[in-house]
Amino acid sequence: MKRKVLLIGWLMVASVVSAQSWSLDDCMKYAVEHATDVKRETINARQRKQDYQHAVAAFLPTVAGGVQGQYAWG
Repeated sequence: MKRKVLLIGWLMVASVVSAQSWSLDDCMKYAVEHATDVKRETINARQRKQDYQHAVAAFLPTVAGGVQGQYAWG
């Protein structure tokens, strides 16, 4: 009895989920958004951009300074 109720419930959920119709554009958008290769390349592109910015910043001159003082009381 428990199996029958579980099977009927699963079929009802599956029918509700499959009732949504997707257009080709929707399928393509979903595939691009959830593709691991696309995500990996996005992360790699960000990393390359950041590496480039660090390399350019390494060519800039650096400035260092300090202040020193002495006080005598008396």
